[in-house]
Amino acid sequence: MTTKNLLLAAAILVAAPAFAQEDTTATEGHHAVSLTLGTNGADVKLIDTRDSTQIVEGYDTLRLETKRKHITILFEPKPMSSADSLPSLLKELRRKRRSAFTHWGGMDLGLNSFIATDGRFGDGPETNGLALNNWRSRFLAFNVAEWKVEFGSHHAGLLTGLGVEFRNYHFADNTVLTDVADTTWGVPVTDPDFTKNKLRQIGLRVPLMLEFNTKRAPMPTTIEEAVAQRKNGFSNKNNFHLAFGVVGSW
Repeated sequence: MTTKNLLLAAAILVAAPAFAQEDTTATEGHHAVSLTLGTNGADVKLIDTRDSTQIVEGYDTLRLETKRKHITILFEPKPMSSADSLPSLLKELRRKRRSAFTHWGGMDLGLNSFIATDGRFGDGPETNGLALNNWRSRFLAFNVAEWKVEFGSHHAGLLTGLGVEFRNYHFADNTVLTDVADTTWGVPVTDPDFTKNKLRQIGLRVPLMLEFNTKRAPMPTTIEEAVAQRKNGFSNKNNFHLAFGVVGSW
């Protein structure tokens, strides 16, 4: 979905006729504004609509025409400031790389069940009246925040985060739940005859996992490379990641 703070991102593409200044190549009708909003601020780019990966460099002008107005947007390179020193850029890039190679945020879908004493999943005579309709016992979770402590590089780290989960256990029989001490089981009833019988649970979830990534993503060594890397970001394409640990729920 990027350690990784919760990132709210929006990409806005405005396609309109564009005419370059005299010192650029004319690309009428092939430019668009890309605006990305995130926790690190706004990032505005002028891109070529024929290939969205191509960023238009240098000075350029985008002209928009409405019914009553002409809107002109001027793009020009931002001069580097003292804040763009190599150490500060590397700090920013490490945060972006950690975000790109952290995989907790997003949505989880699944099924709920349990293993009975006879080894069967959620059904059979040894379920103590808690036999499930496994395919209708569903699980949904939204993982809304994630953080990771890296072990020297992006290849390995300790992952945690926060999410909210929704579970339901759809019972196959006409039973009600009862419990004594620490034991819960289902008691068959004949009246009423349930049309739907399930246990619902909503909880907060927190993971604690070791995560590993295979793709190489080295940090730049010069300020020019760092500026280019900040513009292009990090890609986890063709990356294989594996995480194992526990997820606690309350």
